Amino acid sequence: MNRLKLFQLILFMVLVGVGFAADSRTEPLPEIAQISKNLTRPRLLNPAELGWVERNLLLHDSLPDREIIIDQSFWLGFRGLGDVAFVSTEFNNSLEFHVMQPNGEVIHTLPQNSHAESWILWSLEAVSFQEIDFDGSEPDIIVVAEYIIGAGPRGSEPFPVTTVYFNQGSRFSTDPELNKLLTERGVSTIAEAEQILRSELMFLP
Repeated sequence: MNRLKLFQLILFMVLVGVGFAADSRTEPLPEIAQISKNLTRPRLLNPAELGWVERNLLLHDSLPDREIIIDQSFWLGFRGLGDVAFVSTEFNNSLEFHVMQPNGEVIHTLPQNSHAESWILWSLEAVSFQEIDFDGSEPDIIVVAEYIIGAGPRGSEPFPVTTVYFNQGSRFSTDPELNKLLTERGVSTIAEAEQILRSELMFLP
């Protein structure tokens, strides 16, 4: 092979490599963040991981302009999903929760609480991971947030809304009637939700 053909071959390989890089829609988790990733309990995302999450949300065609709720976004491990980032975000006055793998791919967005769709998010108060339904599988999720109606004499007064997510292995589901019951009862803390789930609904041990 003469030098010209060798040069052309190398140039072609470089261009193909650049093309593949340009087509990538996600960014793998930086090694500096992976050092502390494997934990048995949920922990808050560190600054390097938060930056990585933000960049990948921007790369995702349907998830730009999401504001990460820093104090309610975690690393945690599931048997079905592996080690993932559970990312709490705010968008258009509503809550969104995304499950992101270490390769940067968003593999699941949790369903929204249908009762809160017409309300305006005020704050995300708490996210708790624990098994709820005695199925012996993996942690479920309890979320407590505050919303406002935005209209009327009491439209600016925050009120609590509770959402329960059941772990289905590779995704999470929610029960609108259970969410409605907890919200109508005015549940405002994880402890209050646990009390009702345990004593009245016979969920928690």
